[in-house]
Amino acid sequence: MTCLRTLTFGVLAVLSQVCVATEQWQALEPVSRTAQDYLTAYYQGLYPAYNLSIRVNQPDDRLKLRRCDKELTPSHSSLSPAGGQSTVRVSCNGAHPWNLYVSADVTIRAPVVHASTSLPKGEQLTDADLVLIEVPLDQAPRGFLLLKEEAIGMETRRSLRPQQALRARDLIEPMLIQRGDRVVVAANIGGLTVIAPGTALSNGRLGQQIPIENLRSERKIRAKVVAEGRVEVPM
Repeated sequence: MTCLRTLTFGVLAVLSQVCVATEQWQALEPVSRTAQDYLTAYYQGLYPAYNLSIRVNQPDDRLKLRRCDKELTPSHSSLSPAGGQSTVRVSCNGAHPWNLYVSADVTIRAPVVHASTSLPKGEQLTDADLVLIEVPLDQAPRGFLLLKEEAIGMETRRSLRPQQALRARDLIEPMLIQRGDRVVVAANIGGLTVIAPGTALSNGRLGQQIPIENLRSERKIRAKVVAEGRVEVPM
């Protein structure tokens, strides 16, 4: 009986030591969950309407961190707006502070503007020329477009293949004025707008400054293209 009691007390003592040892180390599942929640809130804030997938890479279970006696605090470390490889710093600011960097694979699928058919250089785009195709944003080309309205009315700077993603640099403002066109020249003088007829001496796109001949004064001036057949003289 004495041996049995001694054995029982010995087992309880060992178990007690194991429990104490276990309690002093931080469980890693709350660390991963903190990183997951932080990434979800961050990317849902950026893209509330898009499909979001986050896979947190679990920390090595051999890692020993002192158990945190305060709430874990996440913060930015390396986050790309387009997703892909991301890293969150999870911190303990308690009696035994530590930081752990948790990596994750983030996929954001969003509708990106693509050409619906072959488009030649210089084509002025309409809604029928464009289609939205859902792709992972980290695989979309730099300068991609999310709205058709960003492309409609623009001209292609180069030829495009069917289902090719459009980039901002693939487009250019349309040619609104051709050399020799009669144009309306507007100038704001002292709060009054003065209008005069003119002739374009070169082609012009929206926002460009081009040479104009003022037909009233027969002077050559430079004016900014603001609409089809209309220019403004900067004052």
